[in-house]
Amino acid sequence: MSASVTPRVRRTLPLAESACGKAATTTPALRHSFADAEQVLLVSSSDLSSDVVAQHHRAIDAAVDAGAQRILYTSAQGTAFDTPYPPLAIHAATEQHLAASGVAWTALRHGFYGDPAQLLGAWQETGVIAMPADGPFSWVDRRDAAEAAAAILTADDPFDGPIDLTLPQPVTLADFAASASEITGRQIDRIVIEDEKWVSDATTSGMPEAVARFTLSMFQATRSGHFSGADPTLSRLLEREPRSITDQLNDLEVR
Repeated sequence: MSASVTPRVRRTLPLAESACGKAATTTPALRHSFADAEQVLLVSSSDLSSDVVAQHHRAIDAAVDAGAQRILYTSAQGTAFDTPYPPLAIHAATEQHLAASGVAWTALRHGFYGDPAQLLGAWQETGVIAMPADGPFSWVDRRDAAEAAAAILTADDPFDGPIDLTLPQPVTLADFAASASEITGRQIDRIVIEDEKWVSDATTSGMPEAVARFTLSMFQATRSGHFSGADPTLSRLLEREPRSITDQLNDLEVR
């Protein structure tokens, strides 16, 4: 987890090197980090081996104690308690704590973002995107996510509560296959692998089973429609269309 503090946007502070319980995540240390901040941007923790909700709550409480006027938090599209994808319940609990904090707050509910290669597997070598069945979702370029966050932090009119930051239209892995085919000039096929076979194949290739099942839960959540919505807010903040999945694939070293 990390944080930016403003008035308005001035510096970035690392709050935790790894697990919850480090000295940097104690309430006095956090309170000191947030001193004199008008706004605090909390970047959600990716350390799911820790009590992430408690970590987030501690950071929120410290920002409130330090006198922050607004807390912004990097949440996720589809945030809810009733979901097969564990991070969404973590985000829901954090947003619930923000709502009860007594200060103004904004939750940046991003679509997925990251390295497309991690999502698609070894498609360049195999010519196929072989993954579990999926449903519609947004895959946002992280540069666009960062640009939108900066726009929100510096906006004259604040954004209150949760806001979705997604592509104008959701995509599927079949769309990635079509874009990859267009870019490479060769046929890239989308192949659906049955859930348990995919987990078995992934673990045989060296992926820890817990990681494989966590990844599978993301695909299951796409199938149940948790990420199917689209919102124009990201486009308005960027004052242009977000980078498409074709744009993002073009940034890879495509062979």
